[in-house]
Amino acid sequence: MKKGLFFVVLAAMALVLTSFTTKSKVETKAEMSKMVITTNAKGEIATINGEVAAPTVWQIRNLSGCTNIRNNPNGKVCMRLKAWTEYTIYTAGRPVRGWLRITEIYNDTEEYWIRLHSSSTGKYWIAQSILYPY
Repeated sequence: MKKGLFFVVLAAMALVLTSFTTKSKVETKAEMSKMVITTNAKGEIATINGEVAAPTVWQIRNLSGCTNIRNNPNGKVCMRLKAWTEYTIYTAGRPVRGWLRITEIYNDTEEYWIRLHSSSTGKYWIAQSILYPY
């Protein structure tokens, strides 16, 4: 009888010890949905979970020359935005080697939506270097 009780106590201790060393399913789900956000010196969001955070709305102001819209990052020019005009540019996805994919463009100076056209790929790209967050 003592031998049987010893094994029951031993099994109970093993169960208690493993409950302290393994994570519960609730903790695992919480870790999976955890989001880490870092900010820059200005307090703006810089990264989300280690990925560079890219705004989806941008502006261009007071261009001294035309701005090219391309069919691929660094590809052929398919449209141009005129100089000395303010635009709001809507983008989707993450930057690709410094280029953003455009979804919509609004001409703030003349107050109309620009029709995207003439791209052989059906996609429109703009260099991120001439944009600033809206």
